[in-house]
Amino acid sequence: MERYELKNWEIRLRGQWPAAYGNVYGNPKFRDGYWIHTSSLMGYELHGDILELYTCHSSYYCRLACFNPASSWETLERFLRTGRRFGCSGEDIAEKIHKAVREQTVEEDSEEELSVPEEDRIVLTLDGAREDYFLEVSARGWGRSYRTKRHLVQHARRQDIVLVGIACGYSADPLVQEVDFAYFPFPGGRIQFRDWPTGKLPVFLKNGGTQDLEFNTPYGDFVVPGGVSIRPEGADGTLRAREHIAPKTSFGQVRPAERHVQEGQSGSIYFSQDTRVITERDRRQA
Repeated sequence: MERYELKNWEIRLRGQWPAAYGNVYGNPKFRDGYWIHTSSLMGYELHGDILELYTCHSSYYCRLACFNPASSWETLERFLRTGRRFGCSGEDIAEKIHKAVREQTVEEDSEEELSVPEEDRIVLTLDGAREDYFLEVSARGWGRSYRTKRHLVQHARRQDIVLVGIACGYSADPLVQEVDFAYFPFPGGRIQFRDWPTGKLPVFLKNGGTQDLEFNTPYGDFVVPGGVSIRPEGADGTLRAREHIAPKTSFGQVRPAERHVQEGQSGSIYFSQDTRVITERDRRQA
């Protein structure tokens, strides 16, 4: 039986049967980190902090702390209760997963003072030297502050998407609920935002690296030098881009471009049903 690893894993129903979804590693059919779903799950077994999920022909190692907390806990718990298990209790495993996810969140999230303590705000810091550009996000409001370096990358055939904030299931805390970003990280330091916080706090973007970043936001396109912070809603006109930084789409009048797809891979874009195009500029940068 072939064995692979799943990260950011979750359990969903495909038709009437449960299947595992996540970023796969060690499978020669896909690049590491590719977002897949398995065939129907037949059972599971616990090995310390690893849950092994079985299909008819393969098994998948899933670390308990890598369960995606933004997904359905109800579907997971129902599978653990009704699935075929080997020498373990489904209720005990569900509690261990809850505990592992809580501990992981506490380890990665912390409250710290922000650089401008007088103002309530959200600051998303990005760095062009990082693979997905994400560095950290911080928020201040209602007399307290919050900062995390945790994010979630959903890999897809045509374009990855980065989820930050409540999209990752961080917390029911009102301050954390203000943080809600989702963006497409394009080659060449181009970032197109799909979701944008719509709460009460002002939102700032900070270029935490040294190379220029190009932001497509609901308030327009901006080219931001290294070390500079902007509030797109009222940013200086000198930072505005002279042309759209991504092809046309329904969000912000731009369409996300395709990105280095390996020939022979299959899959679908889970986050949108829009048709996508690729520009000549994207072909040169890919």
